[in-house]
Order: sequence, then structure tokens, then C-alpha cells
Amino acid sequence: MLLITGTPRSGTTLLAAFCKMMGHDPGGDYKRETNRGLEEGFARVALDQLKRRNLEACDLIIDRYDRSVFKQPHFLDCGRPEFLERWAGKKSELRVLILLRDPRQLAISLSENASLFNEWGSVDITETKYRHLSEMFLEAVRKLDLPHEVLRFPEFLTAYDQVELLLTSFAGLRLKPKPEAMPQFGVTYEDGDTPRRVWEKWIEPTRVRHVRS
Repeated sequence: MLLITGTPRSGTTLLAAFCKMMGHDPGGDYKRETNRGLEEGFARVALDQLKRRNLEACDLIIDRYDRSVFKQPHFLDCGRPEFLERWAGKKSELRVLILLRDPRQLAISLSENASLFNEWGSVDITETKYRHLSEMFLEAVRKLDLPHEVLRFPEFLTAYDQVELLLTSFAGLRLKPKPEAMPQFGVTYEDGDTPRRVWEKWIEPTRVRHVRS
């Protein structure tokens, strides 16, 4: 079971979409106009139960979840390490792939898209917030001794070999193009397309926008 998490504007949706095109549906709807989505509400419900100290209900939700891949940035930005701890205790096969972005560039991107992410603080405040949340989450993962890897945005977009190695050798996924899953992402499958070719079609300059300075 692979958890894709990380800071906002760091490629979690892009990676989750690729997984879906490779036959591993993370669940949730995809919002093509904003390139967001592909995350189910179950994790938020489980987190809400945890906050209410309704641990039995939280554990029940975790027990019933069985996707091979799921995307949920709230593991990082909720600021509740004990939520990850409950998952680790229930899912011994859990692997965590953490997508991170330079905190300054992240804060600028969120400022430019404030209405989408409900981030209305100054760039400096947002930078400090996500720097702290990232450090706290990484510390929690290490303390739990959870198998984890980090991908840096935007560098990983042009590092397909690294992405493939993490999805296959680290997460144990089999990558096989699923043509019927591609139209919703604007990707056209051609006979003989390899996972690498699908990635190249999906990750293109017109689709990926990030702060370069």
C-alpha cells in the first residue's frame, strides 16, 4: 500500500494520476481545470474521528481501506503525527512517498492561488508554516521507522527513472498502461506506449506550472 503525501503544489496529483493511468486507481475525482483531486474523503473523516478521540471509528475506517495507492496531503499538513501512527499500526505494508517543494517557492505558488487553497497569509508566514509541517512529518515518519522516500518538485518531473524505481521496487507496483484511464487526463494512448512514454505525454511544460525563481 502506497501513500502519496506531501506539501501542496508539489506534484501529488500528477503522480497519483500517473498511477491511475498505470492501473492503480487512488480514488477520488479529478478536477482537470485546476489539476487537483484524486483523493477520497475517507482520510478526512478518519482524521476527524481521531480529533474527537473516537479511536474505534478511526481504526474501523483504516481497517476497511484497501487500495494499492492513495493520495492524501492531509497526512502532512494536518500537523497530527498520531494520525500517521494509527495507520502504521494498522497497515504493516504501508509505504510513504513524500513530495516536497522548496518552502519559499511553495509559499509563492500558494499566494498566487490563494482562493484554491484557502491560504491567505503572507508569503513569509506560509513559508514558515510548511517548513515546520514538513520537518515535523519527516521526524514522525523516521520515529515510526516507516519505509519512506522523498521526491523533490519540480526535479522529479524530469527524473522518470527515479520515479519508476520508487513505484516498482519501493512500492511494489506493476506499471502497465491502462488506455481507458487516460482520456480524463488529456493523454492519448498509442499502441505500444510504454510507461515512460505515458509519463512524457503527461508531464509536459504546458501542463506543469511552477515558480522558477
